[in-house]
Amino acid sequence: MEDNSLTMTRALLENLMVLLRASLILGAAGLVTFSNSSRQ
Repeated sequence: MEDNSLTMTRALLENLMVLLRASLILGAAGLVTFSNSSRQ
């Protein structure tokens, strides 16, 4: 039981980290495109 919950929380944490990394990359790309479009 304990081991199962541990693997579940670990999988959730890994999914959260992947989501965070993806949102960071998307945010950075959005900022770059926004600054480029506003500069013109």
